Amino acid sequence: MKKANSEVVIKASAERVWSVVSAFDKYPEWNPFLLSITGNLREGEPLSVKVKMQDKTNLFKVRVTRVSAGREFRWQTGWKGLLRSEHYFSVRKINESKVSFRQGEIFWGVFSFIIGHGLLEQAASNFERMNEALKQRAEAALPPIGN
Repeated sequence: MKKANSEVVIKASAERVWSVVSAFDKYPEWNPFLLSITGNLREGEPLSVKVKMQDKTNLFKVRVTRVSAGREFRWQTGWKGLLRSEHYFSVRKINESKVSFRQGEIFWGVFSFIIGHGLLEQAASNFERMNEALKQRAEAALPPIGN
């Protein structure tokens, strides 16, 4: 199993951060890593995720595996037993006006050895870029973002 993750503290309510991170239709306005996500944020539902990694843009088909409204959601992709990955987003309340936001990717399966250190570092760097953009958006004095 291999992992990459990034965490940031955001000075905003958990509700505010969740409203930003779960409003997929607004991603093109602020997200430098996940350029777009289409589909419904419900367990078992498919999503199409457009990802920008360095100078390449890729489209992934994933399936939502967990949604805990206001706190966490996860999706998985890959080939059972061969190479799977799970991406997760987590909002943890520190107090009424501060949260910790964490995202990461876990890789496993027979071919997980192909996920090298460089790819894990690149993934973590992309997560950091998104987390910082999320922080700016959530902390900005913007009107509430609806789903």
